[in-house]
Amino acid sequence: MTSLEDYEILVRRRFEHVLGRVEAALAEAGRVPGSARIVAVSKYVDASHAACLVRAGLTQLGENRLQVAQPKLDSKLPATWHFIGPLQRNKLRRIVAQFDWIHSLDRCETARDIDRLCLELGREVRCLVQVNISGEAEKSGLAPSEVQAFVEFCETLSNLHVVGLMMIGSRGADARQSREEMGRLRTLRDAVAQASATALPELSMGMSGDYLEAVAEGATILRLGRVLVTDEDSFDK
Repeated sequence: MTSLEDYEILVRRRFEHVLGRVEAALAEAGRVPGSARIVAVSKYVDASHAACLVRAGLTQLGENRLQVAQPKLDSKLPATWHFIGPLQRNKLRRIVAQFDWIHSLDRCETARDIDRLCLELGREVRCLVQVNISGEAEKSGLAPSEVQAFVEFCETLSNLHVVGLMMIGSRGADARQSREEMGRLRTLRDAVAQASATALPELSMGMSGDYLEAVAEGATILRLGRVLVTDEDSFDK
């Protein structure tokens, strides 16, 4: 890893490069400028390097394991924190207490727990329902056919705020397959929102290898790791 000073300069350059590509893709898709936020997946770096991300302008950070995130959370960075990994019930109180967004909600009992904890802790956490849009057995998330009933269940909970859907694309998918899967998530979101009369403005989809396809298909949250936070001085993506 380079020095912190050099790393911050590199990250700033990478962010400017990626943001320019995102804004160009938004314009090409006829979307509003700034309508796709970038979440830097900071799980790859320690607390001191995460501070560099924030100073470089990446103030929304994503983590998928609480134990890896905790030193960065303890450093009290001025950031918005997104939990993007599997939810374990024994760690849920700490997640609700410290994260602003949860991207991986897919169980009724977990939804009940988050609802209760939000009330107990006086917290408002935005949640996204994880959908296994590809149907791969190793992936977490609800089947598309289960999403509407789950969203309607969540709507019965007073303190839980479901604001959209999240997906992880198929491993090794090419651009065509990525767009097809993302398009299906967008179509599902629109259908569920209409059928359940629930506002679901957010779509969390797209990572370092397919974020431009995600913008074209309506993503509002891009979860970017390698293309932003690694220390390789390359703009291949």
